[in-house]
Amino acid sequence: MIDQPGPEAKVLIADNGYDSNAIRDDLRARGAEPLIPMKRNRLARLPVDSVVYALRNRLKNDRRIATRYDKASAS
Repeated sequence: MIDQPGPEAKVLIADNGYDSNAIRDDLRARGAEPLIPMKRNRLARLPVDSVVYALRNRLKNDRRIATRYDKASAS
């Protein structure tokens, strides 16, 4: 999705499944800041802005509401 056309991202908010040096380096080369919590097995720990990371959960909830479809034929 990073290579899709559209506005340039300034921050990528992702879960720790995307924690890799390759992804972090690629994002920084594109001018975006990776906001990805570290996996537990990493030796060098980087801080994560918990206020901004909390927006990830908010975005997930909003998307769930926006894409919910009623199954009734009347709707």
